[in-house]
Amino acid sequence: MRDSAPRLGSEAGYSLIELLVSAAIMLTVTGAIFSLMNPAQGSSEAQTEIADVQQGMRVGSDALFKELVMAGAGVYHGSTTGSLINFFAPILPRRSGAQNPDPPTVFRPDAISITYIPNSYSQTTILRSMPAQSQELKVNDLDASKCPKKDPLCAFTEGMVVLIFDSTGHFDTFEITNVQSPAAHLQHRGQDLNYSYQTGASITQAVSNTYYRDSATNQLMRYNGGATDTPIVDNLVDMQVSYFGDPNPPKVPKPPLGEENCLYDAGGNPKLPVLPMTDGSLAALTPAMLIGRARASQR
Repeated sequence: MRDSAPRLGSEAGYSLIELLVSAAIMLTVTGAIFSLMNPAQGSSEAQTEIADVQQGMRVGSDALFKELVMAGAGVYHGSTTGSLINFFAPILPRRSGAQNPDPPTVFRPDAISITYIPNSYSQTTILRSMPAQSQELKVNDLDASKCPKKDPLCAFTEGMVVLIFDSTGHFDTFEITNVQSPAAHLQHRGQDLNYSYQTGASITQAVSNTYYRDSATNQLMRYNGGATDTPIVDNLVDMQVSYFGDPNPPKVPKPPLGEENCLYDAGGNPKLPVLPMTDGSLAALTPAMLIGRARASQR
């Protein structure tokens, strides 16, 4: 019986002070753990955002790269073949198309328009002259050996974007609004054509896309030249396009004597000088070189 008091004393629980000290230590340790976890969580979120940005830039770069590789691809069967660079400039430093096009005197560092001819049966010439006012157009199905047989429209269809051009540097784009054998009704993107095309001018299906930065949404957009603008990349802070070309001025297209374009005067004399090389064998092209009243700039 004498040992009962000490035994009961040794079995007593923690005091209030001990509990408070233990709770304080536990809170301190827990807080330290959470303080270590928060930066790791923030870093994880930042890495996810970085990955999204990098993926977006890859998508945008791939889209532009594929278009630039195709830029200038021209007609490959029929009476007129060869790169579009021999006829007009397939790359323009501005928005072109039916909706809100920039005038030829505008240079935009955040926009680039690229034109090329896709794999298509629709490559031929016009059967009769086409005045500046867009109207019914007849195509020559005998000019292109690749036109499907018994198809007087050479596979041109409603909604197709087409390109008409000649050997003097004139070109225009259309969107077919109605198909009627043996004639196709075409509607020009603007009010009138820039030129009255003569019989034998080339007409072909074309792809003409404009890539530009939308400053309101900070997105890289692709405009198909008709009625569709599609976002390609989000969170695009800035876009700057630089242009380089051959130091020697192009020799084609050369207009007939008495007519002029940005390459030749009415007497057939070259207008453009040889440029100094600034990047290896290429010359930097300034905005002033890429704009003007003439549309046939080839650089």
